[in-house]
Order: sequence, then C-alpha cells, then structure tokens
Amino acid sequence: MQEGFIECVDDDSTTFEKNDYEEKLDWILASQPLLSFISNVETYLTIGTLSGHKPLTFDIPIGVPPKPTSPRISLNFKAAKWSKFRSTLGQQLMLWNNDGRLDSTLDIEEYTSFITNSIMVATQEAILPTKQMNTSYTLSEASKSLIKLKHQAYRRWKKTGNNMDKHQYYNYKVLLTNSLKNDRRKNLNKLMSSLCQKKMYSDAVW
Repeated sequence: MQEGFIECVDDDSTTFEKNDYEEKLDWILASQPLLSFISNVETYLTIGTLSGHKPLTFDIPIGVPPKPTSPRISLNFKAAKWSKFRSTLGQQLMLWNNDGRLDSTLDIEEYTSFITNSIMVATQEAILPTKQMNTSYTLSEASKSLIKLKHQAYRRWKKTGNNMDKHQYYNYKVLLTNSLKNDRRKNLNKLMSSLCQKKMYSDAVW
C-alpha cells in the first residue's frame, strides 16, 4: 500500500459495532483502474451479537464485452454468376504488371496477395452471401450423445462427491473433445470436396 499499487476506498462509515463501541475495521482494498469503478458503499446492521462486524456492500459496474460476430461468410455457390466471376477475375488479373520479375520472397508474397485479392473482388461481384452466417458446424450424433452424458456425469458427481463419478465425467470430457475435433475435420473435408467437384471445372465456371 505504501507504494500506491493498492488503495482504500474513500468511505468513513463504521464497519464494526459492539458494546457501544464503533470503529472502521473493515476496508475495501483495490488497485486502479478497478478502484475507480467502486461506488455506493453501504453498511448494514450487525448480524447477531458475537461478531460485531457489519455487512458491507458496494457496486462494481463490470460486464463481459459482447462476443464479436464471426467474419466468416457462407456463400451461395448455387446462385453464382460464373460468367461474371470469370469476366471480373480476368479484368483484375490484367492489372498485374507482367514485365516484373519474381526474384525474391517479397515479390512472391506480393504476387500471391494480388491473386488472392483478385479472387475476392470477383467473388464479391458474382457470388452473393447467404443470409445465415457460417459461425458453427454440424454436430454428429456421437457428439450430441457425449454432451448429454458429460452433463449427466457432472451433475451426478456434484451430487454424490463420488470419485468414480468424477473419473467418468473427465472421461466423457476427453471423448467429447476428440469427437468435436472429428466433427470439425469432417465438415472441412466436406467443404473442400464440394469445391473440388466437376462443376467447379466446367465451362460454366471457366
């Protein structure tokens, strides 16, 4: 406290009362910036006659920041205008200076960024996003079952305190983690497979 890292809330209310004796014995200690958020410090009547300490309350308006929306967007490839995609992509690629040489790593990175940006521009022009944001993936029946079993095991463990129930809960937790990894892998493989189908190489696209 002498170095100023921790400070006391500036409030003179007495927090101890016993046998006609009152004193401030209980202090609220905090460091900045938390200290500046503390307000409405109040004391109440003592609970019983043994302790003499008064209940102490205060407000701290702290909340969890909202989770940002995932930037991933699901595109409607079925309604894509492939002729416009091909035309726009061709126009973008024509902007590259073909007289330049790719002699260094920096040159290669610049060229790959140019290709990526060209594809993004063509995609925005020809492929509309779906209304639903792609923020999650489909859970398998195995994962759904393990989620249910894990919750049941947790409630049973907290109710009985049995080590066997605790061990079973952690087993289900490990199994669920592995199952969710498999679900993500399957969904990624499904997406990559859809992008590699014959229609992506058809005349309608190129």
